[in-house]
Amino acid sequence: MKIRKAFVAFTVCALCSLNIANIFSPERVKAETQIENSDNLSACRKLVVGTYFILYKDLPTRSLLTFTQDGNFFAIDSIQGGIEGLVTPFSDAHGSWKCNGNQEVSAITLSFTYQTTEAAGRINRAEFHLKFNSKTETVEGTVTIRFFDLTANPLQDTTPPVATYIFSGQRVTAD
Repeated sequence: MKIRKAFVAFTVCALCSLNIANIFSPERVKAETQIENSDNLSACRKLVVGTYFILYKDLPTRSLLTFTQDGNFFAIDSIQGGIEGLVTPFSDAHGSWKCNGNQEVSAITLSFTYQTTEAAGRINRAEFHLKFNSKTETVEGTVTIRFFDLTANPLQDTTPPVATYIFSGQRVTAD
């Protein structure tokens, strides 16, 4: 009888300690945080995904920025064909984006400047910082441009910024 009572008491204590350990488990806290972050990520993606028509504050150019559900980011610009003596022709830009919270996003793209008789080819890295407004379906932000030699790794190397531009834009809708 004493053994049975001792076994029952041991079993109850063991189960209680396992449940307490489970309640205060760091893995459980981590999993709950990931679920919350997943909800925030889902809300952010719903807000951001789409194409935006962009106007720059001090540039006579227009861009289309496209954010995909899976985090890809594409940009095209009205002066990609170049302006003789001012802008060397360059390719579409491809990259990725991520939510930073509070309707803010950061993105990075890579593109190529084409070799001409006046300029060597190079890699262009554009770093975007954007803030979205869900009510007006608008975006505003900055983009910082950096140039790299074709032999450089623009994802690891760094160079001084060539320029930073301010922009605003409107979501393109099928209404």
